[in-house]
Amino acid sequence: MAPRKLKKIVRYGNVSADYLQRRQLKRGIGFWLLFGSGIGIVIDGIYSGWNEGLAQGGFWGMSIATALIAMMYLSVTFSMAELSAALPHAGGFYAFTRTAFGAVGGFICGLAELLEYILIMGWGVFYLGQTIHNVLGLPQVPLGAFDLVDVAIWTVSIVIFTAINIYSTELGLRINLWIALVAIAMLLILTGGIIVNGHFDPQLLFTIAPNSAVKDASNFLPQGSLGLLRALPYAVWFYLAIEAMPLTAEEAKDPEKDLPRAMILAMGLLIVLSVLILVFNTGIAIETTTEEGEVLRGAAAVAISGEPYAEGMKYVFGTNTFLGSIFGIGTIIASLTGYPACIYAYSRVFFAMSRAGYLPQGISVTNDRGIPARAAILGGALALGITVLFVLLGGEDSSIGLGLVTVSVVSALVTYILVLASYVKLQVDRPGMPRPYRSPVGILGAFIGLVIATIAFIACFAIEEYRIAVYVTVGLLALASVYFFFVSRNQLVAEAPEEQLALADDTTVISP
Repeated sequence: MAPRKLKKIVRYGNVSADYLQRRQLKRGIGFWLLFGSGIGIVIDGIYSGWNEGLAQGGFWGMSIATALIAMMYLSVTFSMAELSAALPHAGGFYAFTRTAFGAVGGFICGLAELLEYILIMGWGVFYLGQTIHNVLGLPQVPLGAFDLVDVAIWTVSIVIFTAINIYSTELGLRINLWIALVAIAMLLILTGGIIVNGHFDPQLLFTIAPNSAVKDASNFLPQGSLGLLRALPYAVWFYLAIEAMPLTAEEAKDPEKDLPRAMILAMGLLIVLSVLILVFNTGIAIETTTEEGEVLRGAAAVAISGEPYAEGMKYVFGTNTFLGSIFGIGTIIASLTGYPACIYAYSRVFFAMSRAGYLPQGISVTNDRGIPARAAILGGALALGITVLFVLLGGEDSSIGLGLVTVSVVSALVTYILVLASYVKLQVDRPGMPRPYRSPVGILGAFIGLVIATIAFIACFAIEEYRIAVYVTVGLLALASVYFFFVSRNQLVAEAPEEQLALADDTTVISP
């Protein structure tokens, strides 16, 4: 059969008769494993990262930012729940955008999503090394810019969880669920400890002094209205990566029924946990001393903390007590949240895009257990490389290093904008498309979410590290687009599920 062209943009080539047989996923993921995949990959952001938004917006500014971003994520959740049930493909956001905006839109969205998950895994193992050092008091073994103990932690954690994922998807997600439950418990233990021990002081929420150099600064917004805008990207950390859940569609037992319910339950719980931590982790008398000798307490101290949750646990339960030791181990376990789910996420994006020919087709071959092992290994290697690059760029002490971490937020915002726009477009262009689940907020909710996501993306330009992240994201996607136009667009696979709908719907397919 001669190659086929679709609107003269992409070319579909021939593949072997057993092409899809060598790229088969297996169903078996039930409701609770779906729920755990969403909680596990997201919840680590409730432990740290968000707190820097306090420095920008103060408590009230961060609260408003969190409310807006939570609204955006609810819109994303309802929209992707409907699209997941209607288009249950392993590509997730890539599949949705490909259906709405064609091959170019799908490719860009898929690459942005892939970049997000690899970066999340990369900085996740970096912070795991820091947590283990802090809790266990391990010695440092420096070698150049690196600590050999950290390097060992990074490597071992990625290798072990990748091996588990390759051996059994269900086992990996089951471990992920149990780790997620520990992470939930640890957040509730901190909140409960603060309340029961009487440590919460509402006045400590407002210890960030107004910036006298900012014209409209006030006790309500210490950095003025611009500070509120700058707080938006930090609020994204609370819920970052919930969009990984649609990637399970081809392996879920009942995607049309279970995926929407699991997504909504996971998102609802994450919002509750984020509000608890924002309020109670901020309103305790954590203290820190700046280089200038100024003693900061409450919100002012939490805002500049590298590990606000760990600092809160130390303050509430101590460091040399039995409870402190037990909860320290729990903190390490909670730090592993998302590893299995993150490996699952980037391996499935790799799998789906490779199966359709957007990336080298060999990546998508599955093993005898129906698992894309090559994709998981490739993603793990890239995540480890990201961790090494982060350290070489100066890590937390460098705006470039921090900019690399924040690329995950910028990439996510790109995918949210594309997918919410896809939802609106598909509602207009394909009103008759079967939709087993329908979003309760519909087009209006998706449009509101799209507006908030766009504003959050624009807000990234107001923060140096996020501005760098925008440039890095755009640069990487531009380089990837060169690959698309010169290589992948000429070798797409018509038999891939994501492409079949485009071919069936398009009347301009011709044979040269």
